[in-house]
Amino acid sequence: MKAMRVANALRLTLGLLGAAASARAQTPDPEVPVEPPATEPPVVPEDPLPSPETAPAGGAPASGGAERSGVEAGGYLAPGRPALRDELDPSTQKEAWTRRTGALVSYEVRAFVTGLLVPNVVFSDVNPATEEVETGRADQLGIGGGLGFRAGMMYVSLPNPASAGGVLTGFRVGLGLDGSVLYSKPPHGFTYRGDSENVTGRAVDRVDKAYFYPTASAQLGFHVGFGKYRTPSIWRGMVLGLAYSPAYVLSLEIGKTEFEDHGFNYGGFEATLDVVSIEAGLDNLKPEMQIRLFALVLPKVSDDLPWLVSLGVGAVWY
Repeated sequence: MKAMRVANALRLTLGLLGAAASARAQTPDPEVPVEPPATEPPVVPEDPLPSPETAPAGGAPASGGAERSGVEAGGYLAPGRPALRDELDPSTQKEAWTRRTGALVSYEVRAFVTGLLVPNVVFSDVNPATEEVETGRADQLGIGGGLGFRAGMMYVSLPNPASAGGVLTGFRVGLGLDGSVLYSKPPHGFTYRGDSENVTGRAVDRVDKAYFYPTASAQLGFHVGFGKYRTPSIWRGMVLGLAYSPAYVLSLEIGKTEFEDHGFNYGGFEATLDVVSIEAGLDNLKPEMQIRLFALVLPKVSDDLPWLVSLGVGAVWY
């Protein structure tokens, strides 16, 4: 009986302790922040669908995503640029190209580097040991640069803008003036090694000189170009040319007043490469500037004339 009472007392004590622990766990700790109950985010109403824009009249595409009319793409060495503002009908455009091509006035300014060669220049000197006159031969080289001008007529022919091909053909005639200053070291004699009684060797002795070479030339040549129409009013391409260019050559040593060597060089020729952009419109009939790279060769055709080779760049209008 006594044992049953003790057991009941233990059960009551354990029950009171469990109730106290449960009540303490539910009581919030003042030092620990209490998180607010989670709430659902507010519902944001969906934006109404944008109203479709009215399509341009005539079924034309919107200007934002379509290619602009009247603007050409870039090509070769020239960037893209707007074409003529006034779009021409095919017959009027063909007439504009007829007026823009054909026989055209052409003129050019150029700058160039020139090389000179006089082969087998004869010279002599006195041997200090034998006191005899000794002769020799050596090449004379020179280099320099100059400026030039050309004026004449160029005939240009292009196919119809509506055709598939875009080959340019033409020919030119003209006159030119060039002037170049060249530095050269012609052979002057021998430099002897040794003394007046015993010469052990010799070498060619040269002197420093400067020359002015003016030339008057003529040109007769043909051209062929490869390109295409960027728009019906613009043709762009590369134009190759080859011209017969005889010239009258003079030579003046700087510091003197009289020309020494001069003569007519009938063997001259010139090769050109033009970077061309031609535009035709009712308001555009003037010559346009093109870029020209060239090589001019004047071979040695007589004892009085040297080899002269010039490489340069110019601005040519046609």
